[in-house]
Amino acid sequence: AVSLDPPLAQVTLIRGNRASRYLEKSPFAINIMSTDQLATCLHFAGKPMATSPRWRDDGELPVLQGNAATLECVPWRTYDG
Repeated sequence: AVSLDPPLAQVTLIRGNRASRYLEKSPFAINIMSTDQLATCLHFAGKPMATSPRWRDDGELPVLQGNAATLECVPWRTYDG
């Protein structure tokens, strides 16, 4: 879910997920994948690629190279679902 006013993006994680401890209080990026990044999507879904995905190193947030868009985020609220 995304809102333009105010600008919000919802990230839903399973309780105890490893990513949740990193996202709770630190800025993070949402990488929106392009249509030609299926192998990269599968890599993060548990089917590793022969070579690791490439990351941009021009900022402080982890952003994949070649993605369609990036949402740079700062945590706002955490809700128990």
